[in-house]
Amino acid sequence: MKRINTLVVLLVLIVGTVSAQTKFGIKTELGLSQGASTEKVYATGESDNVFYALESQGRSNAWSLGVSARHTASFIFLSTDVLFTKYSRDFNVKDFGLDNEISGLVVQNSTQLDIPVKIGLTSNNFNIAVGPQFQYTLSKTDDLAGLANFEDRSRKFSTGYNMTLGYDFGPIYTDFSFYKNFGGEGEGIYINREKANFKNRNQQYKFAVGYHF
Repeated sequence: MKRINTLVVLLVLIVGTVSAQTKFGIKTELGLSQGASTEKVYATGESDNVFYALESQGRSNAWSLGVSARHTASFIFLSTDVLFTKYSRDFNVKDFGLDNEISGLVVQNSTQLDIPVKIGLTSNNFNIAVGPQFQYTLSKTDDLAGLANFEDRSRKFSTGYNMTLGYDFGPIYTDFSFYKNFGGEGEGIYINREKANFKNRNQQYKFAVGYHF
């Protein structure tokens, strides 16, 4: 029986390998950030005087461009993308007149690599997939750096999950996906040496168009 099972497994692997197909392509994607509730934290001094209030106002929509790959064996496939993504985060600073030089709207502009890795099923040109998504921050300009009692302890790596529904029009393909980050928007933002209590998490609905060669 063990020999039969081993033989069956080997045959499945051989058939899967023979019938497998790998495609490479290019892809562009628009990420529509979901409206998050406004959150606020306060910066205080040693005497508990409030220097300013920092209000998180959410993220802009994100735009991505990069390359993609898909390996298909029968009705199962594994896909990955490497996308350069740009987005910004808006904050509002309310100064309470204690020598803080920044007030009003401040912005974080970021460029990062998005690398989703998904496994899914395909049938009649439709496909559905799910998997983790990894992010690596390439660059960031941060107006918050000028605030008193502010520290940036952001990590370059972050993770989330991605669920996708797509359709192939020959070499041209489209997909619609939902993405949510595991960490909160307060990750890396420290006021008075304490982590900012921003509980919202980055989540986006994404629409992509690509071409497989």
